[in-house]
Amino acid sequence: MNLVSTVFDRKSYGGWRRVVIIVLCAKNKPGFTDGSLVIPIADLAFQKAWSCCNGMIFLWLLNSLSKEIVESVLYSQSDKELWSDLDDRFGQTNDFKFTKQKRFLTLADNAYHAIEEVDQGGSGFSNAETLTQENIGKLLQ
Repeated sequence: MNLVSTVFDRKSYGGWRRVVIIVLCAKNKPGFTDGSLVIPIADLAFQKAWSCCNGMIFLWLLNSLSKEIVESVLYSQSDKELWSDLDDRFGQTNDFKFTKQKRFLTLADNAYHAIEEVDQGGSGFSNAETLTQENIGKLLQ
């Protein structure tokens, strides 16, 4: 069974992740990936049922990943471990890009206001030049 119609292949992790979460919620199974539904210790019958569901979700997740990614997560011990591994590896990229864009917009806004000050007869241009020289290195990090 396919969990989602698109195989995740390192592109658009955020969108793929969102669709998987929606599908798991619709199937009443999000606790396996978020860790809120842990293996029951006291009851052997519940352990077997939990293991069966964990295996089913594990296969759903594997079927929604590219072959290259499957090879790297195949030996995860649980859905939670697989899900956490994917988040660690692919979830950071979008946050990093967003932070970089935010820094750039802040830099551009500060430079705009400094140049605007020059247009009004102030000394803001030297501040804008310093601001750019000081922050362009930070922006590229």
